[in-house]
Amino acid sequence: MRANYYKTISMKTKMSLAVTAIFVLFVVAASYFTLSYFERTFKESISAQQFSLVLVWPIPSTANCASHKAHCWPQPPEYPTTP
Repeated sequence: MRANYYKTISMKTKMSLAVTAIFVLFVVAASYFTLSYFERTFKESISAQQFSLVLVWPIPSTANCASHKAHCWPQPPEYPTTP
């Protein structure tokens, strides 16, 4: 039954159906990759923002720093000066 149906469709209709199917597959693939790219960059943006909100230099108590220098928050590195 179906074989007869496909034989009655003109070549022009078959070609337009094939082109439409290829176009739909292309649009679906492009949409998937676009969505995954923007989702990844959105998550990276959220992660960077959360990291910047959490990254605060704590102020250590002076009692701990005076008695236990090793337990104090590390100071930024000193850069060598050029003469």
